[in-house]
Amino acid sequence: MVMLGVLLVFSLFLVSTLTLTIIQTRLLRQFGWRVFRERSMKTLYWTDLSWRQRILLWPGILTFLVILIAGLLWKGIDVF
Repeated sequence: MVMLGVLLVFSLFLVSTLTLTIIQTRLLRQFGWRVFRERSMKTLYWTDLSWRQRILLWPGILTFLVILIAGLLWKGIDVF
């Protein structure tokens, strides 16, 4: 059961990582490196995205938040 959870988390991160790689590659081809200095992160990675790309990013964002909260709780419980 634990192995299934690890595979699920890995696959969710993989989808989001591949989506971000595709987004960055597209931006580099269209605008060059200058785009990363001139635009804000919100504009680059959220506002200008299509709905499909946003849907592919959500699992990774949610997984990151769940792991972050679980890690903080684990550390909090371990300290006390």
